Amino acid sequence: MTTGNNLNAKGFAYELIQSATGRKDALDWYVSAGGVQRNDQFDGNGKRIPQDTSQGSNMDTETYNLQGRFGYALDADKK
Repeated sequence: MTTGNNLNAKGFAYELIQSATGRKDALDWYVSAGGVQRNDQFDGNGKRIPQDTSQGSNMDTETYNLQGRFGYALDADKK
């Protein structure tokens, strides 16, 4: 969880990431999933800063990601 320096609860951003990896004989894998929920941003007086998408603002957005990798060892030298 992150926030600006004024600790306004409406300005918190939440991030959650989980990953797992494993191996079974010649097969190995790695998977991860994550998400971020960003809320408003506020100035030093507690007033909401308007979103400016032309400047790349990401207020009031959610981002999700999923990643995976699988490998199979054909022999000691090739995967």
